[in-house]
Amino acid sequence: GESTIDLFDSVDIIWSTTGDGGTVTWTSGTPAIVNSNGNGTQALVPLPYTTLTETYCAFPSGLGGIGDTECVTIDVIPPPPIVSTFSAFPNPPIGLDGTPLFETTLYFTSTGYGTVTGKIFRDGVLYNSNVGSPGNGTLVISDLPQSIAGSSNPISTEFGFQVCNEGGCSPISNITIFPQNDNTLSN
Repeated sequence: GESTIDLFDSVDIIWSTTGDGGTVTWTSGTPAIVNSNGNGTQALVPLPYTTLTETYCAFPSGLGGIGDTECVTIDVIPPPPIVSTFSAFPNPPIGLDGTPLFETTLYFTSTGYGTVTGKIFRDGVLYNSNVGSPGNGTLVISDLPQSIAGSSNPISTEFGFQVCNEGGCSPISNITIFPQNDNTLSN
């Protein structure tokens, strides 16, 4: 059989044998089931660290011999991951001596279970669908627009960071970059 639970939830494994199958030997599953009675139940909280499934298998035995192995698989759904940090440096990128600076680096970290992937949005549109490993890292942005010489309001670009896993996605965390030149006429 197969069951699905949320991460950190408890699941009851229930078993019974017929005939003279008085003993059950468990061959897999973490945490292990240690009850070897022919009929029983055990509440468990599977914590799969490398995969989001845990399989429990057992076979009965008694005076008539050994029975077939039966298994149950527990699929564990993790909660959505969380954005821990999202920043940019430099912000604002400021051009010097008439040379604009078109570049900044985005820095991002996250926490979560399962397969965590990160997404970067630029002005509300998906810009990079798979950043970081897993959902942590940096991304250089080298094509920022520049303000117009003599203007008081620089052009801005908004970047968003979101992380997802098998349980869903985090809210998007946003940061706005205000690239500025030095407002000389050569820009």
